[in-house]
Amino acid sequence: MNLLGQLEKLKQPIIIIALLTISWWGAVDNLAAYVNGESIKDAAIIYGVARSINGVISLIQSAELGAIVGSIHPGELLDPINDLIERFSSVMAWSLSSLVLQKILLSVFSSYSFKIIFTICCALMLFWRWLPVPKHVSTRAWSIFLVIASLRFSIAIVCALTAAVDQSFIQKIEQTSLKTVQVFNSDISVGINEVAAIDEDINQELTELKLRVDKVNKQVEVKNADIAALEEKLAKLPKRSVWDKVKFKKKSDVSKAIENQINNKEIEIKRLQTQLTTLEAQLDCAVTKQAGGSCEGSLSKLKRLFSAEKISEISQKVNQTINDLITVLVTLVLTTIILPLSFLYLFYRLFRFFILIAPRFETKAESNENPILEDKSSLKN
Repeated sequence: MNLLGQLEKLKQPIIIIALLTISWWGAVDNLAAYVNGESIKDAAIIYGVARSINGVISLIQSAELGAIVGSIHPGELLDPINDLIERFSSVMAWSLSSLVLQKILLSVFSSYSFKIIFTICCALMLFWRWLPVPKHVSTRAWSIFLVIASLRFSIAIVCALTAAVDQSFIQKIEQTSLKTVQVFNSDISVGINEVAAIDEDINQELTELKLRVDKVNKQVEVKNADIAALEEKLAKLPKRSVWDKVKFKKKSDVSKAIENQINNKEIEIKRLQTQLTTLEAQLDCAVTKQAGGSCEGSLSKLKRLFSAEKISEISQKVNQTINDLITVLVTLVLTTIILPLSFLYLFYRLFRFFILIAPRFETKAESNENPILEDKSSLKN
């Protein structure tokens, strides 16, 4: 019984010393700061792509009155995406605000000044254990210490847990959907930019178009060669073991950099291919003009962009992009608002549990000591 009583007495000092060591170690804070910064970058990219699509669609809709193909308005094809982006704009803004707030709180609670305050509280609690104070006073002191400890570690732990769930279950789905949305954004942006071009001198236009077509073809060849070289380089790198994945060990910076380069080059190739198609159509138009024929103006180019044979293709892209855009937005809300709040609530419940159970531990420790004292007094008598 005496041994159990000693262990109960040492339980709180061990917890305090462990928390103090983790506080000054800084590994949890550094991990949380890193994953928070990466989340802010990803959310900013998603928000930027969504607003870019919104701007291009608004441009198309502004030309709607004079650009009717049959009974179909080109802007109506993109209305579902535009409405979706406008409805989720405030949600995306809240997501970014949540991440920035986490960054600010993380900076405050992991600052040198707060570490000093937490260290003073730990020292006071260690000395407090050996002072003859009433039980209710020691219980209140322990509760205050838990409040300060929660402030010190809660945000960092929430960021780390959210990142672990994100990388394990969500990130791959989000990146796949985001890639499709980025390609769609590039496609419609290139089309609108080309529609806005004004026909000028035919001979000069022919020369320039041929040069641009050759340049785009060379760019596509170079980027395909770059992708092949990067994939070969990536294949030579050591792969993560199953144990590393279980421990949520991050990929090496070299692997992540190569994967990002491959992803960016694939998006660029799709954009260049779309641009090449438009350039070839413009080249045919310039040849027709040089032969004395007439060619479409800017309005006809817009009609051609939304011609009957392309309406089905665009509709399919719109439907797929809507699904991917919803996936991206939902994952963004999940990783920036829902998961952090859920982990914060669990942390709060755990904190309440420790506050409620602390008096029971002290009562149990006293009950373990009282029989020994009573036995000693009975022997004396």
